[in-house]
Amino acid sequence: MVEVKYHLGKSKIHNVTLDDFVETTKKKAPHYSIDNPADMLPINTEILQLAHDYFDKCIYIIRKTTGLVISDNLAERIARDYMAHPGYMTYDVTRENVPYIMDRCMTGIGLVKRKIEKDSPIYKLLESKKEISLVPDGKTKTGIQLYRIESTIGYLELMFNVSNYKFRGDSTSGLKEYLKLHIGIPDGNGTYDTYSENEIEVDPFFFNKMIYSKRPLPPRPEIVDIANKYLVI
Repeated sequence: MVEVKYHLGKSKIHNVTLDDFVETTKKKAPHYSIDNPADMLPINTEILQLAHDYFDKCIYIIRKTTGLVISDNLAERIARDYMAHPGYMTYDVTRENVPYIMDRCMTGIGLVKRKIEKDSPIYKLLESKKEISLVPDGKTKTGIQLYRIESTIGYLELMFNVSNYKFRGDSTSGLKEYLKLHIGIPDGNGTYDTYSENEIEVDPFFFNKMIYSKRPLPPRPEIVDIANKYLVI
């Protein structure tokens, strides 16, 4: 496992592809093990602890970078996916990008019948699609309009995932990070035909801002329970 702290010395684009989260991660990370905590480096232990302690902040950032309204069931699935990869052992994880790696670890999420926020990244991916109807379905406590995703053509299986994460930067001020959002339709062969996708730029310091907020909101007990159940070894 290569210890990567901030990436600030890198001046190239680096892509974290699907392979980096599955087979090749095992080859690149000689300390890779989710069964033996003794095999983890201190940085991996710290990353997992951050994911556990600030899971509520991660969920909030995932919501803002995707638009998904995250129920407790979906939050539980996100935690399971993060541990299954495992996200805290990927060679490009840092203290700052924990939520974005958690974003990237999510497996395909069905979108039909799911709620999203108005003008969010997923909303923009779907708003012009004729096969989709975005039905108003309540508002958030802060007044943001929510929409329920419905099919206009009968049965339609739309699966969402974050297909890529990358960063670019050679200094703190020049650091940029990106997520590629992908919506696919199963092709019957175990893969997906692209229905809609877009790359968005995300704030490299979003997580830090949330952690060190002067007015932090306490996490809901349900989210704490999920973190205690899954985000531990």
